[in-house]
Amino acid sequence: VDRVLRRQRLTRIALQESEEKFRLLYQNAPLAHQTLNDSGHIIKVNPAWRDLLGYSEEEAVGRLFGDFICPHMTDEFQKAFLQIKHLRAIHGVELEMTRKDGTVIVVAIDGKIGSSETGNLRQIHCILNDVTERRRSEEALRRSEAKFRDLAELLPETVFECDLNGKITFV
Repeated sequence: VDRVLRRQRLTRIALQESEEKFRLLYQNAPLAHQTLNDSGHIIKVNPAWRDLLGYSEEEAVGRLFGDFICPHMTDEFQKAFLQIKHLRAIHGVELEMTRKDGTVIVVAIDGKIGSSETGNLRQIHCILNDVTERRRSEEALRRSEAKFRDLAELLPETVFECDLNGKITFV
């Protein structure tokens, strides 16, 4: 009897330690994480998610994740939601979201289905990565390239560029 009680106590302690490790990992994760149910309602968000979007856990839990997506991206969100449910995972889907303060950010979403033992969808786990600055940099680069191209095409002289080996790389 003592051995059984001791084993149960050690098992309980090991379980508590494991749960504490998981809780600390989730709470201190550097990337925003959310858990959704099968209809897209938020079940849980970590502190990085709350920092990213500016909402408290109480303001987020129970709401549809789609409520945080910019209205003009509703169709893209619906496609992504159906895709994750069908393919059981998504990677790098970029959506614009509105923070609590009204600013718009761009997030890349990676998600995966959490299944029950019978294979049914239990939860959807998503990581949100803020790519707003990358998006702005890409747009600035596109504008700069377009300006350079327009300038080169409008010059009355031939413009060309060569690499160090003398190979023409731009005309």
